[in-house]
Amino acid sequence: MRARILSMLCILLLLLSGCIATESGEEGWLVYFAAPLPAAETDDPVQGPAVLWETRRLPQDADVLSGLVECLLSGPVSEDLRSPFPDGVYQRSDPVLTDGVCQVDLSERYGGLSGVDLTIADYCIALTLLQVEGVE
Repeated sequence: MRARILSMLCILLLLLSGCIATESGEEGWLVYFAAPLPAAETDDPVQGPAVLWETRRLPQDADVLSGLVECLLSGPVSEDLRSPFPDGVYQRSDPVLTDGVCQVDLSERYGGLSGVDLTIADYCIALTLLQVEGVE
């Protein structure tokens, strides 16, 4: 059983390593959003991933962390994805990176999230910002 789980984790890591953009963002950055909700007529509510990504480019002179958070909060370009954030959420200040920990200060509307919605929103932020060198 352990060998099976370990092999599945190794495969997942290999797949994810091929999806990460370069640190310079030359090819763009992956910005994660909530996957579409399953169709109402299905019996199985769990049919796929909770989050998916789209590639975004930032201006050359942009602060990468702040730019990525703004991309997250502006919502997906693709109609196949949905924003995990309620309307009206904004950055109160630029993200602060200290010893590998990135603190993101969002407006009060973010505090209205709970349960799975909060988990998915946190997951989108973490996956997006973990691409930046120094963020652990």
